[in-house]
Amino acid sequence: MIIHYAPGTLSVIHTLTQWTPEYMDYLATQQNWIEWHGAASIDQIRLQMVDGVVTVVIIPRMEIVAPTTMTVGQEATFTAVPDGTTIFVNGTELGVMDASGALEFTPNTGGAYTFSFRHPNYVTSEVQREALSI
Repeated sequence: MIIHYAPGTLSVIHTLTQWTPEYMDYLATQQNWIEWHGAASIDQIRLQMVDGVVTVVIIPRMEIVAPTTMTVGQEATFTAVPDGTTIFVNGTELGVMDASGALEFTPNTGGAYTFSFRHPNYVTSEVQREALSI
C-alpha cells in the first residue's frame, strides 16, 4: 500500500493498493509518502514520526460486545468497552466508560440508535440498534 500524507499533521490524504513501476518512479521524486506492506485496513493505521522517519502504527479495534436486541424501557448492556472510552448516542455524548467495561443503556423511545465508542488508542467503533416497543 502506498500512503500519501500531509507533512504537518501526518494525516492520510489517500492510499493506493495497486500501482505501476512508472508511478513508483514518479513517487521517488516526491515527498510525503511511504510504502507499507501490512495487513491492517487503512482505518487501523496511524502515522507517527520517529527520529525523522515516518512509520506506521497499527491501532487495534475495540472488541465491544453489543446486545443483539433492545426494547424500550428495558436495560441493554454493552460489554468489553475499554476504560476511558467516550460514548455517544445518536451524536450526543453520554459519558466516559469506567473500569467496569459495561455500559448499561435503557432506551426511552422506540427507533434507531447509533452508539459511537471513541478512544484515542483504538479505532472508533459504531453500533446501530433498533429499540422496539412492547
